[in-house]
Amino acid sequence: QVYCWSRIGRTVTPPPTNSCLAKMLAARHFALQREWTASHARHSSIRRQNSNTEWLDSQAGVNATVERIKNHDPTLTQIKIIQSSGAAATTNGDHHQHPIPEYDTSNQLQCLGLFRALKHNRTVTSLALIGAGLGHNMDWTSSQALTQAVVAPSCGLERLQITHVSLALLPWLASALDRTQHLKHLHLTFGQSLQQQEQQQRERIQQEQRVNNGVQAATNMAELLTRSKASQLTWMLLTALARNQGLESLHLHEMDLSEYETTTLIQVIQENTTLKELRLVKCNLTNVQPLCQAIQQSQRFIKVDLSHNDTIAKLEQVAPLLECPQLTELSLSQCGLKNDEGNMFGQALQANTRLQRLSLDMNPLTATCAQNLLEALQFNTTLLRLFLFVTSPPDDTSGDTQQPGDESTCLMTTRQARELRYWANLNEAGRARVQRQPFQTLPPLAASVKHEPPLIFGLLQEAAPLLFGQTPSSTTT
Repeated sequence: QVYCWSRIGRTVTPPPTNSCLAKMLAARHFALQREWTASHARHSSIRRQNSNTEWLDSQAGVNATVERIKNHDPTLTQIKIIQSSGAAATTNGDHHQHPIPEYDTSNQLQCLGLFRALKHNRTVTSLALIGAGLGHNMDWTSSQALTQAVVAPSCGLERLQITHVSLALLPWLASALDRTQHLKHLHLTFGQSLQQQEQQQRERIQQEQRVNNGVQAATNMAELLTRSKASQLTWMLLTALARNQGLESLHLHEMDLSEYETTTLIQVIQENTTLKELRLVKCNLTNVQPLCQAIQQSQRFIKVDLSHNDTIAKLEQVAPLLECPQLTELSLSQCGLKNDEGNMFGQALQANTRLQRLSLDMNPLTATCAQNLLEALQFNTTLLRLFLFVTSPPDDTSGDTQQPGDESTCLMTTRQARELRYWANLNEAGRARVQRQPFQTLPPLAASVKHEPPLIFGLLQEAAPLLFGQTPSSTTT
């Protein structure tokens, strides 16, 4: 299970260089998805014994869980349904997109009875629908039943996760968010962009129109053009989020947010006074700096994740996030970050006293930017974890041997990355405590990192800088 999660959740696929490599990566990605799904099925019994989460991947399991819900089983608090039926991977021609799995609808899990049972149950607080066969193929009746369950006063759902959200499901989700205040966490993954779904629906209806020449097909096409546009449904969902005053955590994955949708999202941040955690992963963000300024002005966000948005590119655009007084976690992995013009991000990091976790994985940071971050971390004592997987040349001396015009000399070296991680590890080892009370805290803290000599040496430097020929820090007593 840990192996599958690490391979799927952390592995970053580099851009393919040819069609053969693209096919290989697509097949590998789909194989990992199948391996992850199979892992959940194999270990479902172990999870039932060790937690109150019920993992379901069969219709018999869903039916048995419905009976437990009707009987108000107090041990049943979390439900995760996985559509693990046979699937075949197909690609849409763009090797930068993930393969789109097509599930066999004959083995589609039927969750209508479960949704209706949840309407009168307060013990189940979390529901996850994982798999393209659940979110993408949910029919009208099931969507209505899910909405009625979420908005029902007698329902105890606080967390809802749906993967592969379809166009048809968005209006129901917007209606539910408009009428419920007890839903605290919403996690939506769009495995296939809404624009792609809309295009596929157009092609499918046009094909029906060509084959059948029916009036009904023409009617469906007119309805699609007027009411099912992806931009209108996205706006409907975001405006419902702005009116909702109960949501605390919002996760949007692979949802294309153009400049207009980003402006609406800024309105959500300004009007929703309860939202504290925001994750916008692989959303093609374009208007980043105003979004970050709105998050900073709200002064209530604790966690922000903007990973896999390679349109950001500049660290100074996200510098306002470091001025959030409550922010403790910030993820900027694989955002194409290179430079920090004016050292705005570095200065904000130096003055920050709240951030504890920062992720800058898979960003082509320059050596100058890394040096600015290194200088900032020498004064920052609150950052405990720095995730920095570099794509730089592995040789630390490559900058001395390469020609001045070579671009590789401008990238951050592995030595700089190690130094950056060292200062974060030193903070986690208790650097701030040693600065405040060196003689009382140094012995136990040094004993806790006795197997890491560099950290022991660093703590000694902070406790008695004069012994090493250094100027005492202003915070040292």
